[in-house]
Amino acid sequence: MSFVPLEHKAAGHDGAMQSIDGSLFIKPTTTQELEFYTTTQAQMQNIDDDIELGSKLFHWMPVFYGTMSPGVSEELREKNPEASKEYQDSVVPQPESGQQYLVLENVVYGFKNPSVIDIKLGNVLYDENADKDKVERMKKVSNTTTSGSLHYRICGMKIVDSGKSLANIKGPDMKKTVRKDNGYLVFDNNFGKGLTPDTVKDALLLFFRANNLSPQRQAIVLENTIRRLQLLYNCLLDYEIRMVSASLLLVYENDEGRWEELDNQDILINEMEIDEESSAEDLPQALSLLRLIDFAHTKYTPGKGSDESILTGVKNLLELIQTV
Repeated sequence: MSFVPLEHKAAGHDGAMQSIDGSLFIKPTTTQELEFYTTTQAQMQNIDDDIELGSKLFHWMPVFYGTMSPGVSEELREKNPEASKEYQDSVVPQPESGQQYLVLENVVYGFKNPSVIDIKLGNVLYDENADKDKVERMKKVSNTTTSGSLHYRICGMKIVDSGKSLANIKGPDMKKTVRKDNGYLVFDNNFGKGLTPDTVKDALLLFFRANNLSPQRQAIVLENTIRRLQLLYNCLLDYEIRMVSASLLLVYENDEGRWEELDNQDILINEMEIDEESSAEDLPQALSLLRLIDFAHTKYTPGKGSDESILTGVKNLLELIQTV
């Protein structure tokens, strides 16, 4: 299988890729993240068919297909040098040797012109394995950004360049934190760090409103986002986990033709049964979505209750989006 650099990216670390057809998302992983995905997917096997959509954590996570260790085996290299060379030439960027990768649903697959925002949850940005320097560095980031005050922070946005003014955003240096890219505006991590509790709403207005969708379609995206956040909050109340540096990924469609094709009918929550024949192409089409992502520092913590910082972040974000 060949891979290319990720097409639509709001934030995140380097090294993420997608399959050539765009249906799969491949990212470097850690033992802890892999354990979290496998544990959560195992829980799907014991779920009643009548369970309410949105009540389980896996409803909010990208579909997990397994792992892979990219590379060419010695056996293939010896038997077919040409195939080996073709693989090396096709993988951009080259995966790290020995690095294990998660194979996930690419949540923007099927969107023709998506806007994407990555919102990091929680006010604690380090786990117990962090060294002293990282602890101090992450404490400073939290204390000087909305991570500390609101328990969430915008890490990045990629929105359609609709030509609408950016002048209303106060705080971040727009010349340094925003760039144009093939019809999009891309806002980097420093943009979110420059926001305050008083200006973060301006960024959310930019994300949800600075597009060319009709007011009716904007309202559908907002209403479904609000409903999803309400369901996610209730879901997280039932889980004893600790999530460090996990994010919410919000996506919506800007392509008017696709809205017409789907008759403005958005899907609140995508659901798919995972079996040997399932693939990302089997997922129903949505016009907007919400996913929890990035679990490198997330784990189940039986007996310790729900993650209050994450819940506070979801609640604060929900309350603000209700005013957008």
